[in-house]
Amino acid sequence: VANFLLLHQKIAASGGNDNMASGDDALNTLHGGRIEQVGSSGEKSRVLLACETALPGSIGATCNSFTNSAENDVSSSSADSRTPPISIIYDEIDAHVGGRAAVTMAKLLADQSRSNRSSADATTSSQSGNQIIAITHSASLAAISDRHIVVERGVNSRSSSLPIRTYIVDGSSRRKEIARMASGDLASGEAETFADALIRDALLHRETSPS
Repeated sequence: VANFLLLHQKIAASGGNDNMASGDDALNTLHGGRIEQVGSSGEKSRVLLACETALPGSIGATCNSFTNSAENDVSSSSADSRTPPISIIYDEIDAHVGGRAAVTMAKLLADQSRSNRSSADATTSSQSGNQIIAITHSASLAAISDRHIVVERGVNSRSSSLPIRTYIVDGSSRRKEIARMASGDLASGEAETFADALIRDALLHRETSPS
């Protein structure tokens, strides 16, 4: 069992004494407590994803084990000997997170679906990666996804059930949907410009990430 502490350190105001404390003095300047007691919803979401990305036995470690197994078994004639890819469903893990933190979380989720193959291995190793399904209201995460599926709940006055409609958006329709996620119906022109920027940043991340 691990206890996570969320600690904040007071920083001297500009013009004041900016000497930072160290050792026991530094501990005395920290304020906070256990994350389940003092952490915000966004902070808890970020810590959870960090754990699921980096710790041994986590989802991220499992994704990496598939990658390493595929690379080590390139010379093997049996594809069944490789560790199979996995599918993960995240239900609004990025809730209550915005700004740069939302962009960073989106990139961490996207990286879990990538198979880290060298160019020499790309022609012989498996081309399939892990499948990450993320339910989100975040424009940043929608922009970096490989496939964007919209789920809409309608209204049926003749029935107590609510009809559900799902459809894939791409191209200009995807840009408009990401803009709607970012700003609702306000400033549609500026929102689409922002959506374009998110999509360009996502493409750049894919090009620069190991693949």
